[in-house]
Amino acid sequence: MSHDIKDLIISNNHIYNARNGIDLSTDSRVENVVISGNIMVGTDTDLWEGQAAANDGLILIVGNENTEPLLFNLTITGNIIRNFGKWTISSQACGGILLSGVDGASITGNTIEQPDGSQTYVAGIFINYYCHRLAISGNYIKTANKPPIHVHNLGDGTEISIIGNTLFSVTYAAVEVSSCTIDGFIVEGNAHKRTLSGYIETGTNVIDGLSLSAPYGGRGTSKHISIRTQGSSVTDLAVGASTTLINATVPGARIGDTIAVGYAGQTVGIHTFGYVTGSDTVRVEIYNASASVFSAAASTVCIDVFKHF
Repeated sequence: MSHDIKDLIISNNHIYNARNGIDLSTDSRVENVVISGNIMVGTDTDLWEGQAAANDGLILIVGNENTEPLLFNLTITGNIIRNFGKWTISSQACGGILLSGVDGASITGNTIEQPDGSQTYVAGIFINYYCHRLAISGNYIKTANKPPIHVHNLGDGTEISIIGNTLFSVTYAAVEVSSCTIDGFIVEGNAHKRTLSGYIETGTNVIDGLSLSAPYGGRGTSKHISIRTQGSSVTDLAVGASTTLINATVPGARIGDTIAVGYAGQTVGIHTFGYVTGSDTVRVEIYNASASVFSAAASTVCIDVFKHF
């Protein structure tokens, strides 16, 4: 597509044995798109340059990785998307629904099954680059070896809500977040079935305004933030005394969060502990419970922050 588009409706189509179901890739501005009631089924047959044909059910990549959103007001509802996400090119994102460059989207009441490709970036719904104000609710997403929802490479200003979905995955988290800085992230009331890993995995992402609730049929929810840094040296720490190794900046840490600490200079009788002193700051201290003074060169300190909901 090469021209600006407004008021586009794609509905009630049956698409079978396709490499892509519906492809709306464009570098033009698009407004008011409704994609509803379609049935899209991929294929296992190699149809293009030796690559598995079933790539994406819905592709909505508007602009590119270096632009602001160009697709505004998107509705994806009531679609059935099966057997996609089998792309075999390394680092290629694919799955049931692939979004990039979208501002304002409602993704509701869709059924997405079997987006189980071998590459890293495969998911039932894959959200990537310059997506803002997304509401994902009431969908049924079933995968085997990939996350039902993967949020990737989103920056400041992003707001996402994932509410009331049924998310089924055997080996992955129901929601995976990678390489993101998200201002408002709500994950609530989702049914999470038969998943062996955690409900949500956020890695070292910075997520402000995080609101999480325990899933129905699942387990409790937590956010994990991890950093690795260098602590100060210690010279002649007396028996029964303590000292600060580092006041570390950990974006997202708040008073009351659970802190776990690893200290490479630790020996028997030297106790290491950490606590949040203020927003985004964790203090790590050591206490000498040994029988002699303690000294150590500057050593690695690992800090893990857990936010429980």
